[in-house]
Amino acid sequence: MMAIAVVSRFIVGALLSLILFSPPGYGRSWRVEKDGSGDFAVIQNAVDAAAPGDTVVVGPGRYEDKSVLSCISSPEFAYINVQCEDLTLIGSGASQTIVGPEDGVGQVPGYPVGVFASSSCGFHVLEIMNIRIENIWTSVYIGLGSKVTISECEFGGGEAGTNSSCDSMLVRNCEFGQTVGTRDQVISYYQTFLKLDNCRFALSGRQVHVQVQGTPRAEILNCEFVGGFGGVNIVQGGRAAIHNNQFSDQDGFGIAVGSTGGCVASVRDCEFSGQYVAFRQDGGNSVWEVESTTVTDVQVGTLAFGSLNGGYIRDSILAKGERYVVLDYLGLKSSATEPIHFDMTDNWWGTTDPDSIQALIFDYNDDPASGYIIDWQPFKSEPVPTEKKSLGSVKSMFR
Repeated sequence: MMAIAVVSRFIVGALLSLILFSPPGYGRSWRVEKDGSGDFAVIQNAVDAAAPGDTVVVGPGRYEDKSVLSCISSPEFAYINVQCEDLTLIGSGASQTIVGPEDGVGQVPGYPVGVFASSSCGFHVLEIMNIRIENIWTSVYIGLGSKVTISECEFGGGEAGTNSSCDSMLVRNCEFGQTVGTRDQVISYYQTFLKLDNCRFALSGRQVHVQVQGTPRAEILNCEFVGGFGGVNIVQGGRAAIHNNQFSDQDGFGIAVGSTGGCVASVRDCEFSGQYVAFRQDGGNSVWEVESTTVTDVQVGTLAFGSLNGGYIRDSILAKGERYVVLDYLGLKSSATEPIHFDMTDNWWGTTDPDSIQALIFDYNDDPASGYIIDWQPFKSEPVPTEKKSLGSVKSMFR
């Protein structure tokens, strides 16, 4: 533990030294120090002074100054309003540099945000590193723009972590902690590209960790999702590759796909445990592509659907809920003239008895009004060995 902390401090220190003493052509560095020993004592003053390509380096302390957003009607306030075309914002570490009040989000009216950036206010490229943002309505709010990178940051105590509609956003090595309210932690709203890598999410309320809304290319890799109502919700034509993640103890679902827009959930090498249901599809023309995944300890089943539109769940370990592994829980009749088939072959169902496996499925064979047939033969005769990359790296960050 001490070795990890020492290495982390060394990396941050080396990075700051590189920035502060970079030769001309790399952009200027502006130092913010609470004690007045830097160029500024307030982060916003440094951000306002920065030119494209500059870096703002923020020292330890809690920063609570906020300003009115004049270039947009809502939200009303921001603790950091980025109007520079290209800016890098670096703290001294998520445990050292804190943006936001000590009190909860309800103490500050006007729906304030921690970091605000939008092309309508001059932003195009932004990088945020080594900062904790807490007790604010939305930690990072990104409107239209080109590219945002967020790394080694922590978010908690507010209603949402990040809300973005910019072209591209990369979030890596970050922690999303407890929140208030019911808003999603990461909201991707019709972005061109979203990537979450090596992040940890922990919630205790009714929130969803990640919502992919209309984003055609999302990658969610090497993350851990604990608690909350749902893990990843894909809606309005969103498409997400969800690989090598762990989902545990969601009250609602691990992954859900919406009923409109042709959503796609591509799931590989993931683990699910403690959900109401691991995979949920209420209706519509969305597609599942699930392989090499393990499901255990679910309340209702592995897959609950109102309708299906092709795709597959293969080479995986499935789990039985109170009665079923798979069930058509809404009883919506398909509009097709013939039953629609869904591929669930080459899975381990917890048994090698064919009659027992069929009894774990509620579909057309149980009620022809269902309109869906689950194809499950051939099936595995033993649990499927799955090779998964260790999530030790992400877990060690937050011990």
